[in-house]
Amino acid sequence: MSDADLWRPAASLATLRQRAAMRQCIREHFADNALEVEVPVTQGGPNRDHGVDPARLAGLPRWLTTSPEHPLKRLVAAGYGAVWCLHPCLRLAEHGRLHRSEFTMLEWYRPGCALPELIAETVTILQVLLSDSRPTQTLSWHQAMALVVPESLLLEGDAASLADYCPGAPADCDRSAILDLIFATQVQPRLGQEAITVVSPWPADACAQARIIQDSHGRPASARFEVFIDGVELANGYDECCDEEELRQRFDADARQRQQAAQHDERYLHALASGMPSCSGVAVGFDRLVLLACGLADVGDAMAFPWERA
Repeated sequence: MSDADLWRPAASLATLRQRAAMRQCIREHFADNALEVEVPVTQGGPNRDHGVDPARLAGLPRWLTTSPEHPLKRLVAAGYGAVWCLHPCLRLAEHGRLHRSEFTMLEWYRPGCALPELIAETVTILQVLLSDSRPTQTLSWHQAMALVVPESLLLEGDAASLADYCPGAPADCDRSAILDLIFATQVQPRLGQEAITVVSPWPADACAQARIIQDSHGRPASARFEVFIDGVELANGYDECCDEEELRQRFDADARQRQQAAQHDERYLHALASGMPSCSGVAVGFDRLVLLACGLADVGDAMAFPWERA
């Protein structure tokens, strides 16, 4: 397509109508049990999530939100109860069939909500939005990975031995990066086929902002879940770590790994220090939901104006 034609929307009219109907369905779900809010598109420090590349505004101590997580949890800390939003997000260097740098996130947080309750609610919302009546299965991360990699290698294998299960992996990948690649390229396409698949818990080093717990084998683990349908990751949720000191240490470690200055979203950390109640929260890729609901091949076709047409 020539540049002269890029003014045209990518999504069809039928797709945009379906998208609007799904937004309305989401609002109906939360009408009596959570407050819809609007939050800023910038904040005073980056979201520090593994594999996510945030954008800083030139010359300003402000970052574009890669998720509405921080402001939503500040509202929870302030006593506003359960909150949710549909929010525009931006992540650099993301482009592909299931990725655009600019996208819409559905996200909500419930104080006092145990993770199993949030998982059940998340699956219900996805089933309603996608008219999907398949049963649900739950696998731990280790069980999901064992679909491809022998468990002995998961526990003790080095990067070289694990690379045999990830064709095309870069030679300089360390063990952690190889495991991430195996999950993304070899395991994920198998998930959510005959049943909606919930993967939980995850390894402790994949905690992001989740609490650290013990799994059924007594190993440290992340109180985190992801939901997959037809090989597509749709939801990522946590039993939230509400300890300001622990999260600051995690943020510092992330900054060191990225070889960046330790510039954090201090207002968010101050909110946690004020006495954040226990809560669980989840982020859902809204554009991916539209992709599946409409049977599309590329997430850009679920948006009126994706990144390359904006």
